[in-house]
Amino acid sequence: MRLEFDEEQALLQKTARDFSSKELEPFLARHPEEPLPRDSVRQLLGMIKPFGMLSARVPEHLGGAAMSAVALGILYEEFPPDVSLTASANDIIGLRILHGGNDELVDRYLPRL
Repeated sequence: MRLEFDEEQALLQKTARDFSSKELEPFLARHPEEPLPRDSVRQLLGMIKPFGMLSARVPEHLGGAAMSAVALGILYEEFPPDVSLTASANDIIGLRILHGGNDELVDRYLPRL
């Protein structure tokens, strides 16, 4: 069996790889302290927000990206581990609120995530 990315997935991979090498890796190199200061984490989250990773598995009608598992996996692979881990924490929190919270919690917190 031969598995290959479709055209959209291949474009996402290239875009993420290029963004990682040009933006994320230099950003992390300029911030060698661990853990990253809060302002740097916010800046990092702002950088990756357009990729939809922060709410990857939250439905679109709730402000999420409704991303496929393959697309999310591509981003996890192409971004540095520290970035992927930070993004996954946000996504997991959103899923927990979505699946375990009442309507009030969903309305209050999901849009902000």
